[in-house]
Amino acid sequence: MDERLERRIVDAICEEWERTDGDLDSMVVYDRLIGEGENFPLSEMEELMYELVTKDLISGVVHLGDLRITNIGPDLCN
Repeated sequence: MDERLERRIVDAICEEWERTDGDLDSMVVYDRLIGEGENFPLSEMEELMYELVTKDLISGVVHLGDLRITNIGPDLCN
């Protein structure tokens, strides 16, 4: 995945997170980006999500194959 797309995904996570009550399904982010004209396989986003988890930038639980984000680290959206 290229750096531009990674940045778009992180930006979308941060923007969508502001609209939640502390619970964000990764599919919301994916659907939003696809709707905005991005074209990438879901598996690429899943890989980035798990990378963000391992770096403690987000936390969550896997739910029905998607990552339900339950917390965002302070360094993600800076």
